Amino acid sequence: MILPSFVLPAYCNLTATQTGMDSPEQCVDIDHYRSYPWPVVYKYNSRGYRDAEWPENLDQAIWCFGDSFTVGLGSVHAHTWTQQLQKQSGTRTINIGMNGASNNWIARKIQEFAAADIHPRAVAIHWSYLHRRESESWALESLVDQCWQKFYNNIRDDSWPRCEHFRNFELLPDAIKQEIKTQHLDPEREYWSRYDCEKTLDEVRMLEFDVDATPEQDVDNLLDAIHSVEQLGLPVMHSFIPNYAPNLATQTQIEQYCSQQGYCVVADLRILDRARDGHHYDILTAQWLAHELVQKL
Repeated sequence: MILPSFVLPAYCNLTATQTGMDSPEQCVDIDHYRSYPWPVVYKYNSRGYRDAEWPENLDQAIWCFGDSFTVGLGSVHAHTWTQQLQKQSGTRTINIGMNGASNNWIARKIQEFAAADIHPRAVAIHWSYLHRRESESWALESLVDQCWQKFYNNIRDDSWPRCEHFRNFELLPDAIKQEIKTQHLDPEREYWSRYDCEKTLDEVRMLEFDVDATPEQDVDNLLDAIHSVEQLGLPVMHSFIPNYAPNLATQTQIEQYCSQQGYCVVADLRILDRARDGHHYDILTAQWLAHELVQKL
């Protein structure tokens, strides 16, 4: 299987009409939500991405990486920037978008992609919010283990073996793993339920951001992610979600710096319309972004 780590287990083959912010309970504007004129359906492929199944030949596709703006939260699938890019470029796009993705996660996935024997036409990146700066791996692993120990010791039967580290979950007997997954993961009660037992530490790292980071560190973190991708030798196009920086001056600083470095950048993306959830953008903004990207192919 090519790119075996490119799987989001919680979304594999899932079909839904609501998710996350795109729901009556969590949307920004309930009146806008109710008046949105198109039916929104989320259909995820066998890898858990909001996309059709991957074609057999993955060469010369445009690979699109990002967060919920790349997933297209609140939008009809055809309205998303990845689908508009496919339509305007005449090239198959591959959507590698994950709700809540950090810039660190995006950069890691592209690095994994670069290690595979795939020759894309382009890699289009829609970078996420500056504040999504992941904690160091060791700090998160310690936090995950603390949460796991509290959860596991609370439900553990005396006959169950000890399991002090989350990474050892897979070593538990199958019957115990099944019981944990089906009987003990209550999202309303257990903090640990935020961590899907089928996910790797790498895939849950984005759930805990470094809240103590300074604004300067946040900027450096994004620039480090961009530089790490640029060093891979891929045909990369950079863009940034709307309002990803705390203010326009910081946003301008980042985008001008990238342009000065000779990077291929779509700058100054503004929201022209709103998706059903009231936070993400819809087809007009997606069409503008796709047009700008096509000009850079």
